[in-house]
Amino acid sequence: MAEGSGLTITRLGLPVATEKLVFYNSMLSNVIFTNVITPNFTEQMVYGRNEPLVVYKNTTRTINLSFTIVSPTESIKYINKFQRMVYPLYNENGIVNGTPIFKIRYNNLIVDPFTDDGGLIGIIKELNVGEQFSYGRVLMGDGSAAGANAVTSIPSLKGARIDDKSSIINYASMKVTFNFIPLPSKPVGYEGTEGFNVKNNNYPFKLK
Repeated sequence: MAEGSGLTITRLGLPVATEKLVFYNSMLSNVIFTNVITPNFTEQMVYGRNEPLVVYKNTTRTINLSFTIVSPTESIKYINKFQRMVYPLYNENGIVNGTPIFKIRYNNLIVDPFTDDGGLIGIIKELNVGEQFSYGRVLMGDGSAAGANAVTSIPSLKGARIDDKSSIINYASMKVTFNFIPLPSKPVGYEGTEGFNVKNNNYPFKLK
């Protein structure tokens, strides 16, 4: 995969190995991306004044990404791993020893302009996974594609029959939606007479 292409999700802070997922652009469909930037103010009403007094607090950013991954044999593996990655790290005494912090890059839309690899560090506040019924499902009686009770998925399938002997359902397509709160490597904003501290119009999306 070329640098910066597709979606790369890395779980940070694990002692043994870094968990990493790479979704190629060709694996993703129906992608919906939104970038919400919210200036926050404290408002206070005082006697004799119709408008509130406002004091600036901060400017927050929330990224929402939704996509469909289509692969009857690999989708469950990828989605299972992603869902495991949002859990904490425990020590031998069962005490939380590491919180789920991520570094994410999605093409030129989710990037940190201050780092060399471009990955944006942050937290995932919500992760939703659901079946896309319009793509059907694959039923596997023994957990393999060659199972005796296997049902082949076709795009027009609205829902395959459920065989009483089947114990595993592998969906042919799954929709993933997550809410990401960035924690940039340095404050973003204007610096005196120098102007905005991200040059070449590379914030929030990378242009060059």
